[in-house]
Amino acid sequence: MDYTIYRDNVNNRQQSTSTSVLNFDDVKISSNSRRSTRHQQFLHGLLFVFFLLILLFMILFVVFYVKYEGKGYSGQTVCTTPGCIHTASMVLDKIDQEADPCQDFSQYACGKYYKNTVIPDSEHYVSMFSKLFNKNMDTVRLILQEKSKPHEMNYVTKMKQFYKLCMDTDTIERIGLAAYRNSDYINEWPTLNTSWNSATFDLNDVTAKYEGVFTEKNNLFNYRIGPDLLDSNKNVLKIAQPDLCLSVIRMRSSPHNDSSLLACQQYYIDVALTLGADADTARKDAKEFIDFEIGLAQISSPPDQLSNSSMTIEKMSKLYPPIDWHRAIQAIFNNAGMSIDKNMTVVIESPSYFTSLGSILKSTPNRVLQNRYAFDYAVSVLQDLTQSIRDASLKLEKITRGITNLDPRWKQCVSEVKGVFAAGLSKQFVSRTFSERSKRYLENMLSLVKSSFRQQLENAAWMEQETKSAAFRKLDALKHKIGFPDSNFDDDYIDRLYSNMTIFKGRFDQTSLELRRQQWIQRLLTLTRKVDNSNWQGLSMEVNFQNLNEANEIRYFAGILQPEFFSETFPSSINFGAVGSAIGHELTHFFDCKGSQYDEFGNVNNWWQPQDLTEFKNKIQCFVAQYSSIRVSEISTNLNGKLSVDENTADNGGIKAAFRAYKQFSSSGEKELPLPGLNLTLDQQFFVAFGQMHCSVHTDSDLMTMATELVHLPGKYRVLGTLVNNEDFSQTFHCPVGSPMNPAKKCIVW
Repeated sequence: MDYTIYRDNVNNRQQSTSTSVLNFDDVKISSNSRRSTRHQQFLHGLLFVFFLLILLFMILFVVFYVKYEGKGYSGQTVCTTPGCIHTASMVLDKIDQEADPCQDFSQYACGKYYKNTVIPDSEHYVSMFSKLFNKNMDTVRLILQEKSKPHEMNYVTKMKQFYKLCMDTDTIERIGLAAYRNSDYINEWPTLNTSWNSATFDLNDVTAKYEGVFTEKNNLFNYRIGPDLLDSNKNVLKIAQPDLCLSVIRMRSSPHNDSSLLACQQYYIDVALTLGADADTARKDAKEFIDFEIGLAQISSPPDQLSNSSMTIEKMSKLYPPIDWHRAIQAIFNNAGMSIDKNMTVVIESPSYFTSLGSILKSTPNRVLQNRYAFDYAVSVLQDLTQSIRDASLKLEKITRGITNLDPRWKQCVSEVKGVFAAGLSKQFVSRTFSERSKRYLENMLSLVKSSFRQQLENAAWMEQETKSAAFRKLDALKHKIGFPDSNFDDDYIDRLYSNMTIFKGRFDQTSLELRRQQWIQRLLTLTRKVDNSNWQGLSMEVNFQNLNEANEIRYFAGILQPEFFSETFPSSINFGAVGSAIGHELTHFFDCKGSQYDEFGNVNNWWQPQDLTEFKNKIQCFVAQYSSIRVSEISTNLNGKLSVDENTADNGGIKAAFRAYKQFSSSGEKELPLPGLNLTLDQQFFVAFGQMHCSVHTDSDLMTMATELVHLPGKYRVLGTLVNNEDFSQTFHCPVGSPMNPAKKCIVW
C-alpha cells in the first residue's frame, strides 16, 4: 500500500471527528482524546500486520525462485522472460503435442490450430498470414477513424475523408447507380438497350473508346508497364492475355454445366437485371458471354506456359489483326497526354493467344463483343456501390470461393483507401509498428542467411566453378531493402504525391473513380521514365516479401515483420524459423527456374554452363514429380507440382539456409534458453516456428484452387513437402529413415 494514500485517508476521517492535527513534516498524528489514541494504536497494529505479510510474501517468493525458476517440466532450464512466456503461449495455441512429428509434422505443429480455427463467412481460408493481414487492417482502421487534427498532413486528412465517404452507406445507397444510368455507356450495352444496332458496330472504334477510359477490368487484352527483360533500367509496355471470370486452367477443363461457370453466367444476369434488363434477354446474352470467355480461355496459356516476344506496335498490327494495335494503345495513353510511336517496341507476354485471337473475333457476333466491353466497363465503375451490386458479387463468390458473406464495410473501406493512398497508409502504419532497432536485427539475420546460402552454392558439387562464379556474382550483387524505403518516404514527399487528389464532398462514387483514374495516369507516365526501384512506398504494410528479378533486389515489408512472425522479444529460434526461412525462400527464388534466367544486373542472360543447366533442370524435375505425387485427400486431387515448382524450390532452399544461419547465430552469442511448457530443444523450436508460420485452413473450393491452379500450395503441403527433404529436420526430431517425414529418397537442388 502506498503510504501517502494511507496518510490522506486518516486526515479525511479525523477532520470530521476530532481536532487532531496531521503534521506533514514529521508524519506524527497528535490528539488529546483517548478515542483518537486507541484509533492510532489500531492503525499501527494494522501497519505491523501488513508489513509482516509483505515480508512473508518476499520470503516465499525467494524460496520459489531458487527452487523452480527456470525449470521446465523435465527439469531443463527454460526462459521465463515476458517475451518467452508470450511466445510459448503462441506456440501452445497451435501445436498438437500428442501427434508424432515424424509421421505428420504439419499436424504436430498446427493440429490444435486445425481443430479450433473456424473460417469466417466472409473468408475462403484462414491462415497466420491472413491473421496478420487483419491485424494490420485493424491498425490502419484506427488511424483512419481518428479525428483530424489542426496541423496534420493534407494526405492524412484526405485519407480520413475518403474513408468516411466510403462508410456513409446511406448516402451511397441514396445516390445509387445514377452516374452510370445517366451516362452514354448504359445505352451501349446491348443487353440493356433493345434498340442497339449491330450494323453500327466497329471493333476498332469500340476498342479505342473503351481502352481510352479508366477501368479496372480488361476486355480483349491486359497491359502493364515494367522493366525490359533485356535492359532492366528501361520501362516497356507489356501486353498480355486478359483475366477471365475463372482461371485459365479451370475454364479450359470445366464442362459447360460446371457450377462455377454457371455462377459467372449468373453474375452477368444479376448485374444486368439490377440495371433494368429484360430477364430473357439477360439470360441469352449471359450464356453467349460465357461461351465467348471459354473460347478465350482455350487460346490462353496457363501460368507455367507463358512466353515473351518483343516487336514494334506496327509489326504487332500486321501479325495480329483485326485489331488496330497502334490506335488502341494510343487511346490508352491519350489520358496521360502521351504520343505513342508505331515503331515503339512492346513485349507480348502470351504470343500464342494473340495469334489465335483474330480468328475468334471474326467468328464472334458483334453483339457478343459489344456486350463484353460494356459489361466489363459497368462492373468496373459500379463495384461495391450499392447493396444490390454487392449481393450479385456475393452470389458469385459463394460458388467460386466458398464464402457466404462479404467483408464488413470497414474492411472494404480500408481496402478502398489502401487502393489509392497506399503510400500514405504505409507511412502511417510504419511509424506506429516498425522500429529502427527491428531493422538492425533483421539486417544481421539477413547477412547470416545470405552467407549460409552462399555456402549452399559452394557445396553444389554438380556445378562447375565457372557457373558457381557467376552465381556468386549474382548473390553478391543482390540488393535488400528492409521495412520501408530509405528515401521518398517522408511526410512532405507523400503530401506532394497526393496533391492532385480531390475528394468530392458527399460523393463516394465520383471520388473513388477519379482517385483511381489519377493513379492510373501516374502509372502510364512511367513508360518514358527510367526504372526507379526506390518507389515502393505503397507496399510497406503488405504481409509479404517481394523478389524482383529485373532489379536483382528483395524487399522485406514492415507489414510481415510483426508478431506472430517476428519480434525483437522472441527467441532467435522463432525469428529464424519463421522470418529467417522466408528470407531464405526469397534468396532461393533468384536461383529457381525463373530466377536463374537473370544475371546480376537483372537482365535475362544465360550464365550457366550447358552441362550444369541440364543437371539443374533434372534436379528441378525431382521436385515436380515429388509434389505432383502428393494427394490432397479432402478434394481427392493431386497437387500441381509443375505450376508450383519455383515456390517449392524456394521453400526447400530457404529453410536449409535459415537453419544453418540460425546455428551460426546461436553459437556466436549468449546462449538462449528454450521456451517454457513445450519440452522442445532450441533446434526443434526453429522447425515448429517454420511449421506454424504456414498453419492454415481452407474451404474445399479454395483448397482446389490452391492445389491445382496457383503457384503457392496450401500451407500444410508447403511444410510437409519441404521437411521430407531436409536432413537437419530429420536429425533434430530423430525421425528414422523410411518414416513419412524422412523418406530415403530426397529432392535437393541447393
